[in-house]
Amino acid sequence: MVCNSLFGDHYDPQEFRMVCMMYASEQHIGYIDNLEKCLCIPENGIFVRRYNDRLTRYYPSVHGFCFNDEIAEMIGTYSVDGERVAFINTDGKTYVTYGLEFVSLLEDAGFMKRNFIVPFDYGEEITDAEYARKWAKIAC
Repeated sequence: MVCNSLFGDHYDPQEFRMVCMMYASEQHIGYIDNLEKCLCIPENGIFVRRYNDRLTRYYPSVHGFCFNDEIAEMIGTYSVDGERVAFINTDGKTYVTYGLEFVSLLEDAGFMKRNFIVPFDYGEEITDAEYARKWAKIAC
C-alpha cells in the first residue's frame, strides 16, 4: 500500500497516477490512449440533473490518497450499461464513452469486465455546459 506520498505527507496526484501505471504495467494491462471519443470524469465530479429533477454528482471510480488493494482491483477494468462504457485507465482516471465497439479495444489491452456505476443514465442531463457539449459529441 502506498499512502499519501512516497516522499512525504502531501498528496501528489501525479505520483498517484505513476503508481497506478506501474501496477498496470506489472499486470500487463495497456494504457488506452485513443481518448478522443471519451469523457474523463474530473476529480471533483460532474453534476447531472436526474429525471426526477434531483441533482446528483458522478465522481471518478478511483480516487483518494492511497494506492491499496481496492484501488488495484479497479485499475484496468470496465463496465457496460446499454451503449455506455466506463473504464478505469491504467493511470487511475475514469472515462466514459458511448458505443460497444470500444469494449474490444479495452479487452485487447488486457482490461477486465467488472460491474460498477456507468455515468449518464438515460434521462440524466449534465448540468455543466462544457461537459454536456463534449458528451453530446461522443454520444451522437
